[in-house]
Amino acid sequence: MPKVFVLAAALEAGYHPLLTFPPNGPLTFEMPGEDWEVDNYGGTSYNTPEMTIVEGTARSVNVVYAQLVMHLGAEKVIEVAKKMGVTSPWEPHPSVALGALDISPLEVAVAFSTLANYGVRNEPTAILKVVDRDGQVLYEHRPQSAQAISAINAYRVTEVLKGVIQHGTGGRANIGRPAAGKTGTSQEEADAWFAGYTPDLTTVVWIGYPEERRRMGVIRGTRVQGGSFPAMIWRTFMAGALQDKPATDFVKPEEDVIPVLVDKENSKLINRFTPPEEMELRHYRYGGEPQEQSERFMEKKTLPDVVGMPWEQANHLLLMMEGFQDVELVPEPNPAVQAGVVHRQEPAGGSDIPTSTKIKLFYNQAQEGPPQPVVTLPDVVGMPWDQANHILVVGNGLVNVKKIAEPNPAVLAGVVHRQEPAGGWRVTLDQEVRIYYNP
Repeated sequence: MPKVFVLAAALEAGYHPLLTFPPNGPLTFEMPGEDWEVDNYGGTSYNTPEMTIVEGTARSVNVVYAQLVMHLGAEKVIEVAKKMGVTSPWEPHPSVALGALDISPLEVAVAFSTLANYGVRNEPTAILKVVDRDGQVLYEHRPQSAQAISAINAYRVTEVLKGVIQHGTGGRANIGRPAAGKTGTSQEEADAWFAGYTPDLTTVVWIGYPEERRRMGVIRGTRVQGGSFPAMIWRTFMAGALQDKPATDFVKPEEDVIPVLVDKENSKLINRFTPPEEMELRHYRYGGEPQEQSERFMEKKTLPDVVGMPWEQANHLLLMMEGFQDVELVPEPNPAVQAGVVHRQEPAGGSDIPTSTKIKLFYNQAQEGPPQPVVTLPDVVGMPWDQANHILVVGNGLVNVKKIAEPNPAVLAGVVHRQEPAGGWRVTLDQEVRIYYNP
């Protein structure tokens, strides 16, 4: 839940949601007094060396947000949270990004309503009007409003939070109309949240024990997480509350100039290694800003020579073992090598390059029949199996997806806990892909 405040503060400060961080933990940050150790919920790991803030939000990846708040500073997060409606006292510690704090459902409702209202915070009230028996108005509430964050950045946060419901941890909250939201689960499973909104209504669901912090664990065969009972309750309530309202979408504000931190030498987005003195805050029309991270200061690695390897092995080595992020497989006939074998690569093996550099592997395509299209397999671990199947079959055109029931008490019923091949592999459209879900 607090990740939303980190996201809003980051956008206000110029950090772009396409900024990437390593998503896997545990990580330890040196802090005054006691070090801060961070891991993902349940120790979850992801088959990718880098993850954008957008995807880290959809999947609620603690490790991504811990690194972001260390760049941003907890003080900026608290400042934005208070502007959005949080009144509880928070200590300026990076753990504010991951939920180590007190906050009430009312405060969350005010903050999320601020996003739905394009950055304008309205103070909550229980009484709108008091009228006597003769119809005379004795009291009428006058809204107290303030612009907490810019309208365009509130809209940008909303665009990111839509992904939580569409393909992230909030899939069970899908009500079939435009909506944005965020799951929340405390590490000790004493609190579970789902907060979300449409252009018409904001609703917050909290599950826990009000008298004490008590671990909830598994109830009736389902683990209590923000994406389970709270999301389902939210969906049921919102579907009924909005049944007579026509579905509308959020509209981009006319004033759409956004702040963006760029590498002052090449005008590309900063990366996580860019020193502060090499950053420059510039302003762009939303959609016209740079979309690519600068390679300056990025970690460099020596590119292995994969010529002579089968393309599947070479692709796995570069992406999963070495941490390179962008591998393109190019079929190119070469009768000197066997079908499927890499016969050249760009850049050449032995080159010292940033891990974000595009690498092209040219392999001998089998000559019988037309060339098979190849796609990068999405990582669907953590998704409900029906959503994962839809992404693989409809979204990527795969025609041989096998769904296998395999008990795993660490995840919710119906959720994919492993896949073969792993996300990031390059596969042909007819290659068998297996997704294992907890029945």
